Amino acid sequence: MRKISFAMLCLFFVMAGCSSNYDIQMETGMQALKDGKYSDAIMWFEKAEKEKSTEEAKSYKEVAKLMDHGASALKDGKYLEVKDDANQVLQKKKDASLEKAVKSNAEEMLQKAKDIEEKEKTRVEKQKKADEEGIDKVIKAVDSVDEAREKQKKIGESLDKAETEKDKIEAKKNQ
Repeated sequence: MRKISFAMLCLFFVMAGCSSNYDIQMETGMQALKDGKYSDAIMWFEKAEKEKSTEEAKSYKEVAKLMDHGASALKDGKYLEVKDDANQVLQKKKDASLEKAVKSNAEEMLQKAKDIEEKEKTRVEKQKKADEEGIDKVIKAVDSVDEAREKQKKIGESLDKAETEKDKIEAKKNQ
């Protein structure tokens, strides 16, 4: 009887230790998620999932992966991916503590992506306008060169006529 009681007591402590590791890992992962350290959060949620496979750990890990991918995409300038990841996080069904941890970060990420995308559009439009203005200047320059050539041609023709008239006058004088 003592052996069975001792075995049960040991089993109880082992189970309590596992549960406590799981809780600590989940809490550490949540803190990393709140701090924006998404790769750390993924690692902690994976450890928690190995300790005790739960839907909660899987869900948290999935959200952390989306946030990590979104943050990387934001750095790489892939704004559509950022918007997609942030929207997935915001629309994903989550409990209150996860909602509290990631909602503001996801909204901030989404807003940054929109702001940068808008700035990029404005920059592209300005560049396009500058290119068009440059093309207009080139066209005006070509037109002015064409006008100068036309004037030069007319002056040349006038000089030819004047020379012809001069020759006629000299021919009449010599007769």
